Amino acid sequence: MSASNCATSFHRALGSDNDLPKGWQFDSRLNHKHVYDGFVIISLFRDHQSQNLPHGLIVPHGGPQKDRFLAAMIARNTRIRLYGQPELKHRCKKCVRLYAPTKDKRMSKS
Repeated sequence: MSASNCATSFHRALGSDNDLPKGWQFDSRLNHKHVYDGFVIISLFRDHQSQNLPHGLIVPHGGPQKDRFLAAMIARNTRIRLYGQPELKHRCKKCVRLYAPTKDKRMSKS
């Protein structure tokens, strides 16, 4: 489901401004940016927890939302490029096909 459809589904099911105090400074409308931000934050938090680090996920408290999690995303992506993902460390015959060179230097399925 796209972020826009997720926000629309939320409003159809639960979205209502009726419970907000009069003059409330924030809008209760959920939009695709909120959904995307939530996905990024939860993904980074879960990834960070899986590393069993002695400290919590540390990000800047201020600044534009698009920049606050950038350093954490770069660190995560760099770690995955270097070490891979646990989900991809299996080698079943359905997902992985190994080919070995033959005597005549052609590749054949092993």
